[in-house]
This record gives sequence, structure tokens and C-alpha cells, in this order.
Amino acid sequence: MIPFINSGEKTYVYMADLIPTAANIPIVWLAAYDLFPVTALEEKEIFLKEAAVKEYILFFEHDLYTECAIVEWTEKGPRAKEKLA
Repeated sequence: MIPFINSGEKTYVYMADLIPTAANIPIVWLAAYDLFPVTALEEKEIFLKEAAVKEYILFFEHDLYTECAIVEWTEKGPRAKEKLA
């Protein structure tokens, strides 16, 4: 479950364990504790494409250095476009 929080024209998304840190944004960076890594990989790609198009602000639960980020989709896949505090 991933909570979406709408505030005005912005949507904040609490990433929980799907993407626990900004370092986990690349598609192949999955958490070691995923029981179904192929499913997680597929769902993560679908979500990040949507997040890039809709400019969601992703809130990372476990990241010491990056509280939030907006992602963009590049020819190499997703990456942090902008990091926010």
C-alpha cells in the first residue's frame, strides 16, 4: 500500500518499502527483503513512469540525505530530477 496525499496542485507519495531511498529509484535497485522481486520490479516501473508524468513528490521513509524527490524518465530509466527538503 502506498499513500497518496493531495495538497492543492501537488501530490505527495509516501514510498514506504517500494522505494525506501532515493538511491533505490533505478528500476533494478530493489530491497533485498522483497518476497516477489519480479513483481516488485514490474510494479515499480509502472509507478515511476506515472510519477514522472504527473510530477509526484516522492517521500522516502529511510533516506538520511534526501527527504523527497521528483523523478523524470530518461533513456536509461528513472532518475531523481529534483531533490527537495
